[in-house]
Amino acid sequence: FPPEEIGDFVIMRTHPFKDGEWLPTFHLSVCVDDGLMGITHVIRGEDHLSNSPRHVLLFRALGFSVPKFAHLSLIHSTGGEPLSKRYGALSAVDFVNRFGYLPEALRNYLALLGWSPKDNREVFSSEELVEAFDIQNATRHPAIFAEDKLKWINGEHLRRLPDSIYLEHAFKYLKAQNVPMRDEQMLEEVLLQLKKDIHRLDELVGLLSFLEADEEHEKKLKAEFDKGEELNQVMTQGIQVLASAQQVSGALQVSGENFYDEFIRALGAALSVKGKKLFIPLRAALTGKTHGMELKRIFGLLKAPSILRRFKFAAQMSSPK
Repeated sequence: FPPEEIGDFVIMRTHPFKDGEWLPTFHLSVCVDDGLMGITHVIRGEDHLSNSPRHVLLFRALGFSVPKFAHLSLIHSTGGEPLSKRYGALSAVDFVNRFGYLPEALRNYLALLGWSPKDNREVFSSEELVEAFDIQNATRHPAIFAEDKLKWINGEHLRRLPDSIYLEHAFKYLKAQNVPMRDEQMLEEVLLQLKKDIHRLDELVGLLSFLEADEEHEKKLKAEFDKGEELNQVMTQGIQVLASAQQVSGALQVSGENFYDEFIRALGAALSVKGKKLFIPLRAALTGKTHGMELKRIFGLLKAPSILRRFKFAAQMSSPK
């Protein structure tokens, strides 16, 4: 760096609130801090490239050893503009607490922005990253932050977790989101089934939203029904199924694991409808969705009185006025 390009730069400024006192600027503060900590390598964005020669001079003037400097390409959004420390209105913590990304998956993805391993691997544990990292493999072109790729990497990390650790993460997240836990043992089985299908823990909230109180479920079901879209058509066309489901579920004397099998057997005997025309209206009435997890699991997570109430409400709402 030619000296004339460095120029004079400010290292102390007047205190904005205290007359006669001074405060160090970023340049002086960071050099004193790094020098006292014995920092040997400074790796930062290329937007700091022009600061490095100034800091070399300050390290020498202060009597500290000069660390080695490296500058990485900046991370850009898919629109091409440099990404700030906050993604939209989100911080890194929001990715974990709100959207259910695993910290190690987020770390894995961020490591691949501006660096690539020699073997072109994409999924790393934190320990594997430490072992594989070599600053010589840093890329020179701007990296693009693509959340779809982050989701894929997170899904791979979820599937690699031991079941016990996965369940620990899932229950912690669901409880933080106030998802009701009606039957934790049955819920464990369901969560393990869903492990292979999800990419983020927040997807579980939508899949398990039917566990809410019956009153809340009815409000949401009616609001969706009144839109006159797919759910309305499924339930209106399936009114015979819903009416029979109400009668059958109210007449059964069994509960627990046998309830679903007995219900389907009795419903099949009462109706000639089979396949999707039978199962989709039932799912819509119980969950407010036309797609989702296996119907038997839904029955297992809801109690018999709740199932009867939801079928009754759906049948009444779908009946011709």
